[in-house]
Amino acid sequence: MAWHFTFVGYSIFSFGLYASSLTVRALALDIIALTFLLLLTLTSFRWFARRLTSANWRRLHKTGVYVIWFVATYIYLGSVRHGGDAFHVVAFSLLIAAWLLRVIAWVNSRARGPVPASTAGGSST
Repeated sequence: MAWHFTFVGYSIFSFGLYASSLTVRALALDIIALTFLLLLTLTSFRWFARRLTSANWRRLHKTGVYVIWFVATYIYLGSVRHGGDAFHVVAFSLLIAAWLLRVIAWVNSRARGPVPASTAGGSST
């Protein structure tokens, strides 16, 4: 979460510097990402998490991670497209690499298929 809070802090700092060039789209995306970041942080604590079913907790966290990833990727893509420096290119590349690894893991899990009930989580004796 420290990375995400750093991202939000940078966004707020950038808002102060570049408020005149900030678009409604960028502001809306930042607010959406910040909302998910706060929800993910709060529901990582037991007091808040126990108010959600485990299925809803998983849905919230999976959706939140993808939304935050998308917003960060979208921002860095804009920087790279407009001649970004090495930091922006590396950050964008890492975000795309993380997505590709997730796709590869998903494809591999689909190729293996479901684990048979007789071997899932137990021994044969």
